[in-house]
Amino acid sequence: MGLKSFIFYEQSKRNPQSKPHFTIFLRNGSIFMVAMLLKASLWGQSLNYVNFNVQNGLTSNEVFDIFQDAEKNIWIATGQGVVKYDGEEFVHYTTKDGLGDNSVYYIHQDKRGRIWFLPNNGMLSYYYKGKILSYQYNKILKDHILYKGIPRGLFIDEKEDMYIGFLAKGVVKITDSGKLEDLTGTQQKPSRVFGLYHQSGAYLPYIVSPQIRNKKSYLAFNCGTKDSLYSITSGGGMQNIFFVQRKNGDFLISISSILYLVRDCQILNKFVYSNEIISMYEDRDSNIWIGCKATGVKKFKTVHHFEENEAVECYFNNLSITKTLQDHSGNYWFTSLENGVFYIPNMHIKTMIDVTKVISGFYISKIRAINGKLYVGTNNGEIYSYVNNKLVEYRVPGNTKIGYVLTIEQLKDGFFISGSGNSIFIQKKEVHHNTMPIHTITNDGKGNTYFCASRSINRISGNGDTTIIQNRKTVKFASIFCDSRGTIWLGGYDGLYCIKDDTLCQINLPFISSFSITQIVENKNRLYLSTTGHGIIILSATSMECINVDKGLPSDMVNSILVQDKKTLWAATTGGVCKINLDDHSVEMVINEKKGLPSSEVRMLAMINDTLFMASNNYLSFFNIHSVTSTPFSPEIFIKEVKVNNHSLKSLVSNSFEYTENNIEFKVHSYLYNQLGNIEYKYRLRGLSDEFSYTTNNTIRFNFLPAGKYTFEVYALNEDNMYSDKPAIFNFIITKAYWKTGWFYVAVSVGIMLLIISLVYIYFKRLAVRKDTQLQLLESKQQAFANQMNPHFIFNALNSIQTYILAENKNKAIDYLSKFSKLMRLTLQNTREALVSMKEEIELLTHYLELEKTRYTKMDYIIEVDKTVLATQIHIPTMLIQPFVENSLKHGILKKNDKDGMIRISFHKISGFLYCSVEDNGVGINHSKSEIAPQEHISAAMEITQSRLKMLCQVHKTQYEFEIRDKSDQNANETGTIVKFIIPYKTVENV
Repeated sequence: MGLKSFIFYEQSKRNPQSKPHFTIFLRNGSIFMVAMLLKASLWGQSLNYVNFNVQNGLTSNEVFDIFQDAEKNIWIATGQGVVKYDGEEFVHYTTKDGLGDNSVYYIHQDKRGRIWFLPNNGMLSYYYKGKILSYQYNKILKDHILYKGIPRGLFIDEKEDMYIGFLAKGVVKITDSGKLEDLTGTQQKPSRVFGLYHQSGAYLPYIVSPQIRNKKSYLAFNCGTKDSLYSITSGGGMQNIFFVQRKNGDFLISISSILYLVRDCQILNKFVYSNEIISMYEDRDSNIWIGCKATGVKKFKTVHHFEENEAVECYFNNLSITKTLQDHSGNYWFTSLENGVFYIPNMHIKTMIDVTKVISGFYISKIRAINGKLYVGTNNGEIYSYVNNKLVEYRVPGNTKIGYVLTIEQLKDGFFISGSGNSIFIQKKEVHHNTMPIHTITNDGKGNTYFCASRSINRISGNGDTTIIQNRKTVKFASIFCDSRGTIWLGGYDGLYCIKDDTLCQINLPFISSFSITQIVENKNRLYLSTTGHGIIILSATSMECINVDKGLPSDMVNSILVQDKKTLWAATTGGVCKINLDDHSVEMVINEKKGLPSSEVRMLAMINDTLFMASNNYLSFFNIHSVTSTPFSPEIFIKEVKVNNHSLKSLVSNSFEYTENNIEFKVHSYLYNQLGNIEYKYRLRGLSDEFSYTTNNTIRFNFLPAGKYTFEVYALNEDNMYSDKPAIFNFIITKAYWKTGWFYVAVSVGIMLLIISLVYIYFKRLAVRKDTQLQLLESKQQAFANQMNPHFIFNALNSIQTYILAENKNKAIDYLSKFSKLMRLTLQNTREALVSMKEEIELLTHYLELEKTRYTKMDYIIEVDKTVLATQIHIPTMLIQPFVENSLKHGILKKNDKDGMIRISFHKISGFLYCSVEDNGVGINHSKSEIAPQEHISAAMEITQSRLKMLCQVHKTQYEFEIRDKSDQNANETGTIVKFIIPYKTVENV
């Protein structure tokens, strides 16, 4: 009776009202044929791709061409400019950067490395050394376009002659010197040119063009030196033409929706497509990719037959694919008119549509390969089977609600399915139900079946006897396995167990009890245990080994393992699927998100023939194990930019920097498009540290480096966990600060000696100068004193006193004599001091002017002191102002004929300096100069006072200013002279 008896027995124990008799199943009509019923499937096969569009890097979703240059950059021609992509960043170029037009249709690189852009308006430009430059003969080209039409193709030969095919009237050649030649034949001159290719080695253009003769359409095809004309259709005109030259020399030429196979200028075959062909491409494996308008791209593995329905693969069914490109790593790029660029890192890995995008909360719970078929269980109880590259639903007999699918297994006497809500066993035409959820099940090869139901372990013998081996709540099992010796092993959530004599025994091994054992397999008498934290543990009779991340495993979280043959083990981890060599336990290949999986987290594995299926919650992917091979390559690494103190170096050769140029920044790059900019770098700066550091940032900075000799080394890590064979290197030296060099110490020593000598010399020199200055000041002071009271003034004063006495004017004589004596007393008193208060100086000036006013009644005076000037606290050099006042009176006022002479003396502060001005309205200094001898135009007292003033400013370390001007220089209606100067002073506290 077997398993069906146990299922019924368990159900009857749980439901006492049910009758323990098998005929009840028959009476209830529970007899079904096990059949696969096709119904509308929610699953569809697709490639895993990255879509670049206006939302993540492109300037336009309308893309016409894609090209990879010699440096491995990807160039994308769009309707809104050109985009350069290096795997990390997009750089946009438009007419503002030098393009002839933003709608670029074609990209070509010449022998010199210049990248040419052919736009809609025909104005060529090219990219060279970081700049976009205009073609020097664009004017010639523009004039030609006026009657030739739109350019459709270009080629540049070794002589740098330019070949350009025009849409309307043939091909022209522009030499490097600017000479234009029309290459279109005369007898079979094509009316329109749709393509231009060069013949390898000969550099002669192939011209493909349609023309109409006698109401029939012809194809004009020029193969270098041979012209051919073929009738291809009758009536009407022609639309777009595309063509490709194959590696075997054949040509594929499309005109609208018709494809022609041409060999040796002979049309071999003709194929009619349902939509217009807009691109053709041959990859490295000689596969032909044909893009059609609004129906995607089709792949052909053929030499002669290109019928549309013979395509081996079709992708992007609703898009217009304008170009296909296989890059240097073998990955594919497809451009479209509607949605930008599609990048496919692995064409061999296919994925069934993400179920979470179809039904919310719908995910895969189990996959199992049985008898050459793949079964897929889901969390809502649905089961699918993989048939003809599609997943179709398997209807559970009686529409039994399984619930979360836990187990799908083929047993010796039937088909078993278990879920969280129901278990069914299908034997021939009979279906048996049970509500017990079975998590895992196995046979021991002796007719006994073991299965785990939550925390219980049960065995059913071949004759139907049931034995409960374990039934306790402390142990929960994830896997069960019977080895080649018939020993039953169980992987628990707390370690490894086995069954001996119907007794559950735990195996005490290091680390194992800390992790769940998700699956157990065997190879060559060794057990392989996948764990959720310690990688894969290998047990033999005498040893224990571990495969973990340190040995190349992408993650220590292993969800499932599968033995392909005696040499290969596949492991599903949270970091991808890996292939392990069972001889040396080395990790040979890792397949993850960077290699084409929708996600790196893989939960389950299954294999049918040579196809490996991989499943996670929301995807099912698969590939042929022979098509996806690991060809590890060492990634190239480059230093794109070096900045010193935030300034880019023009050249990336080794260099020497000053000690202040010690903030160095490196921008590195590796062309690993699969990793989408998420590249790990290993680097070190020898001279600072020999230890490597790791980062995913492509900008590496070192700040405040000490002086020394350095070597920067950096490696890139690719998706195969391989570092660059050769690092990118930059050598540089940071020189020592000059004060830390030997010559500086010598220079400083010599400098100190010279400084001491200089200081001694300066000291004695200044001492001599100071003595000389003091002597000059003393002499000036004596000269000033001697000149203060001019002999003429004293003589005139005494003469005035005598006149008053003779005139018997006693009172005036006494008053004048009193003023004169006070002036003499003040003069003698002030000349004893170097500094006197302003009040005392103003008093002396007042007495002097009063005496002069008595003698000369036609003059008057005003003395003004600004409010900010405190006359009692400010002390100034004595007898400094009187000579200027005397000069104003003698040479200005007294030479004036009228009686309104005025002398104005003013004191004021400006910006901390004490200014004095002596102003008169006399004849003016200009008039005075013209009337006296040149050597006498300034009095001796004036010269002495000016010299004295300059020396006083030096002694007091005060700014020196002196100005004398005629008032008529600014206003012709005014007369007189103004003298302005700064007076050195000290406050009373500092005296």
